[in-house]
Amino acid sequence: MNDKLWRDEDVAEYLGVSMDTVRRKLLCKSTFPKAIQLPTGGTRGAHRRWVPAEVKKWVLKHRG
Repeated sequence: MNDKLWRDEDVAEYLGVSMDTVRRKLLCKSTFPKAIQLPTGGTRGAHRRWVPAEVKKWVLKHRG
């Protein structure tokens, strides 16, 4: 089983949209799955990752 968490780049690729769209239009939505904050960012802050199954479930819930 693949347990790899997704970066914002992975979310963009899965959805077939740009990174800009993910960052400006999706991640700010209250309904979008919350990121896991990995405390690995040092001075730049935490790295955000998403559980793929949660993103996929969100997509299915919001399909038209």
